[in-house]
Amino acid sequence: MCANSIAAKTSGLSAEVIVVNNDEGILSKNSLPPNTRVIEVGKNIGFGAAANRGVTIATGKFLCFLNPDAEISTGHIRQIIERFQSNQSLGIIGPRIVTTTTEVEPWSAGREVTLWSIVCNNLGFPAGKRLWESTTPVETAWVSGACFFIPTGLFRQLNGFDEQFFMYFEDVDLAKRVRATGRKVLRVPDLTVRHLGGQSFQENSEQKKLYYASQKKYFRKYFGFFACQTLSLLHAFSHRQ
Repeated sequence: MCANSIAAKTSGLSAEVIVVNNDEGILSKNSLPPNTRVIEVGKNIGFGAAANRGVTIATGKFLCFLNPDAEISTGHIRQIIERFQSNQSLGIIGPRIVTTTTEVEPWSAGREVTLWSIVCNNLGFPAGKRLWESTTPVETAWVSGACFFIPTGLFRQLNGFDEQFFMYFEDVDLAKRVRATGRKVLRVPDLTVRHLGGQSFQENSEQKKLYYASQKKYFRKYFGFFACQTLSLLHAFSHRQ
């Protein structure tokens, strides 16, 4: 689904498809587009680390990261490339991401992550809702790692994803470092990605545990020990709700 949708939406472009298999079993190439390159990792090393491995053999000027449980359903990647080429200030572009019922996926873009934003989110007032529901291009602090685009040179300049994030917040962290270079993060409706979401997890509790762990690492990295301790209190309060 993932690889084939990329092949279909890059018709007329010089493009390559690289699949990084993060599972223990060997991936069958029968369902993949011709000439797809596969990197067999042999174990789950995390999203960011696996993506970094894929980039080591990438030769194109732009990268598209796409989750295995997602597919590009409408639009063409050419539209994204043209945006980068016409605006050198762009660092990351994220598409419109929808669920299996074609509703816009919540939390697929957002404002700067702070303790205050987390409090607002827990109270049911997500600051980023206007961003992920926008029907026009809008500048954001970050976009979902389920699918986004970035110039290859910029990604390598920043040493790729921070591999301390096993899963979750590697996208928020990368976007923050991109913005630190003066580049912008843009969410556009030109391209629509259908995301199954949560297919890597058997139970919601496991998902929440990974999410909280990565969130704490993010706060420790950018806001220090005391902010991280305050975040732990917010997690405890949220868990009791």
